[in-house]
Amino acid sequence: MGEGGRNREPAGGLSPNPAVDPRPPRRFLKIGPNGRLNLPAELIKKLGASPGGRLEIRDTILRLLRGYENLNLMGNPIFAETNHCRFVEGRTVFVRWDGQVAPCMGLLHGYTTFLYGYERNIKPHGFGEISRKIIGEIWRSRAFRTFREKVRDFDFAPCHICGGCNLLESNEEDCLGNAFPACGGCLWAQGIIRCP
Repeated sequence: MGEGGRNREPAGGLSPNPAVDPRPPRRFLKIGPNGRLNLPAELIKKLGASPGGRLEIRDTILRLLRGYENLNLMGNPIFAETNHCRFVEGRTVFVRWDGQVAPCMGLLHGYTTFLYGYERNIKPHGFGEISRKIIGEIWRSRAFRTFREKVRDFDFAPCHICGGCNLLESNEEDCLGNAFPACGGCLWAQGIIRCP
């Protein structure tokens, strides 16, 4: 018991029994008035000054949040599934303005992404046009079936975190030999983009 008969928090902010309560020390998990997770400045300063500091900060934050899997950021789970295409798993197709049928939101049109200081140019990809074939015929085509199987296996290079070669610059191929479209750097498949 502490002063005044109240229970004191154990030294260091740890829970009384780490075997029963595996959550990290509460002193690290403070939500500020602005709704942001506040970490001690000395921790961020220490990690930010080291080589690979950004990744260390990210890994430290995720380690601190272990046991809090129900947390979300702006309605999205912090521990989002990765290396998984919810569009392929959900058996969806997207039809572009010109009738081109794409397998997912990520390949519907061309655009540029910026992640961890790297620029990646995404080229669109489709499997046919609805003006020439019905959607069912496009869906059952050998090329589309093969693509869906490849994406379900998700044996792509992790281009979203690597940054080790110039193949990162587009989705045309990856270092594991996957030809266009190479989906390892897809921001949807890595849980970074959560809409639509």
